[in-house]
Parts: sequence; structure tokens; C-alpha cells
Amino acid sequence: MTISFNDIPASLRLPGVYIEFDNSLAGNSPQEFKLLVVGQRLAAGTVAEGVPTRILSANQAEDAFGRGSMLAEMLKTIKGINSFMDVWAIAADDAGAGAAATGTITITGAATKTGTLTLYIAGKKVPVAVAAGDDVTTVAAAIVAAVTADTSLPVTAGNVLGVVTLTAKHSGEVGNDLDVRLNYFDEATPAGIAAAIVAMSGGTTNPDITTALAAMGGEW
Repeated sequence: MTISFNDIPASLRLPGVYIEFDNSLAGNSPQEFKLLVVGQRLAAGTVAEGVPTRILSANQAEDAFGRGSMLAEMLKTIKGINSFMDVWAIAADDAGAGAAATGTITITGAATKTGTLTLYIAGKKVPVAVAAGDDVTTVAAAIVAAVTADTSLPVTAGNVLGVVTLTAKHSGEVGNDLDVRLNYFDEATPAGIAAAIVAMSGGTTNPDITTALAAMGGEW
């Protein structure tokens, strides 16, 4: 088979390796590449379940499906990697019979020095300011305030006597995989206190995606 080149002459006799790129046909493919993302939405979203929606930005995804929702966070990651891909999303509501996963952070002791308690929830850093003299209830309340302030997190938080309970925003098994940890990058816990973490668990019953599949229709 003869290969023709535009820039390397056929008369070239000098030994070696020669490489030529020809992009004259780039972008002429008849296929239109699209990405479909299916995930759970929050009630705060403006787009209902089962409605195919083209997503142009992470902010649009948050408005459409609720800030901190599974679907909004998936789309935020995708747009951060490739902002030019033609991306569509179809939301699913949580199953009515589903249960949300929970986990706990139990604080013990009282702070003897001022510092920062550094939590990581679903890979996101949640710094918590701790002052010398803070007891378990005060530290736990500060954790709840920090979690509540970051509305992009996939959990909510409550505090009872120094025990912080984290609850996934979605019901279903997805919440069981939410990672909660302390001092991932070897940060120091403020002196005098300790935090014991119980992993997220108890999430049951995933949503039925029949509606989403029907909404795709015959679209490629």
C-alpha cells in the first residue's frame, strides 16, 4: 500500500524517521458525540425528574438539580474536566421507600489550645475553628456550622451532646460510600480533644431509573 505525504517528499533518501500530521479531515466525522449523565436530584432543583436537559455549566447544573445533589456534583466534575463536551442530564427522584445513610463524629475532651479540626467529607475539606477551652458540645456545634455553611456537601449535620450525626442528602445506597475522615494530609487535631468517626451506612433503596430510560427515547 502506498502512503502519500504532503510535506515529506518521495525523493527523500536520507535515512531516519519522519513523521507528518495531516489534520485536513479533523472535525469532519458525521458522528455527534454526546454525554448523558443520570443521577439523583434534590427538591430544590428547578428541573423535574425525567426531563432531558442540556447542561452548559456547573452553575446551571446546581440550579437545575439542587446544590449539593448527586447529579449537580457529577456534572460539576465533568465540566471541570471538559467544558466543551455536549452534556445532557436526566434526573431521578429519591425512592419514596428509601433510607438515607448516616454516620457520626464523636468529640471527646476539651480543647487546651486554639487550633483547627480538619475534616474531609466526600473528599472536600471542612476546616473547623476550635478555641482553647471549647468543650465537646461547643466543638460539635462548630462542626455542624461548618458543614451547614458548605451547601455543596452531600450531607447535612446535627449535634446532640458532642455527637455530630451526618445524614446523606439523598436516600439510597449512594450515601454508604460517602467518605468521612480526619486529618487526611496529616493536619494536627487541636490539643485536648479527639474525634471518633463512624463511617456512613444504612442507606437503602435506590431510585427506579425506568423514567430516565424512557425519557431518552430514540436519542443516540
